[in-house]
Amino acid sequence: MAEPELRLHVETPNGIGQGRPIVVLHGYLATLESWRGLVPLLPGRELWLFDLKGHGASPCPADGKYSVTNQAELVLAQIADMREVTLVGHSFGGGVALLVAIRLRKEGRLARLVLVDALAFPEHLSWWATGLRGGWLAAYLAIAPFWLSDAAAMFAVRMGLNVLCKQPQNITAASRQAYAGNLRQPARASALIQTGRHLVKEEYQEIENGLSSIDVPTLIVWGRDDPLVPMPDNTRRLLTIQGSKLFVPGEACGHIAHEELPDPVLPEIAAFLQ
Repeated sequence: MAEPELRLHVETPNGIGQGRPIVVLHGYLATLESWRGLVPLLPGRELWLFDLKGHGASPCPADGKYSVTNQAELVLAQIADMREVTLVGHSFGGGVALLVAIRLRKEGRLARLVLVDALAFPEHLSWWATGLRGGWLAAYLAIAPFWLSDAAAMFAVRMGLNVLCKQPQNITAASRQAYAGNLRQPARASALIQTGRHLVKEEYQEIENGLSSIDVPTLIVWGRDDPLVPMPDNTRRLLTIQGSKLFVPGEACGHIAHEELPDPVLPEIAAFLQ
């Protein structure tokens, strides 16, 4: 199990004990800021917005433990007392949410599940993302200049969003700053690279084996133009979850659906969770 002394940073903007708890997990390179827009749509619900290990305000130790399993165990340790849990996860956080869901389902503690462009099957990443996995040293050297300059980090974020998104202009300034913050510290940049090294099929086997055990209402949201975790291979496999349904926004949308098209995506998620 996860180290008990390592605790993730969490915000509970609506307070504790208001309805069934909703645990919200961001994607790779993001922070809990990515989900800030969901908060006002669920004023009466108990929201737990997490920064995953190595991201945002959470610890980023140089221990190499940045796999989907490592992250899921840290989340599970902090929600050990919760019942009837709803999980919301985007991208890498979607994979973490799936693994947490599988383990909660075994204990009868899972209520609902929302997956947004979820990275659950690394073998179905786009060809260019798969290729990047072999170049982590080059990636580390490429990230190094961002430690020295806020402008360089923001430039990198802007370029990355232009690749991943069809509607990058809709990403808020606060969210862009949070993305850049993960590049501005050597320890966090190193943690991101360690996370990427674990994006291999073998480390996601528990998700593949346990997918059929999930039988709670599940909303799957996908950008139809997602260049990183593309349809239909990923959505087809996730739709084998009993009780799942797919929502694809009508407008052009890339990998960060809830930030690119906050309306209609966030209202769709909020209505599903009410």
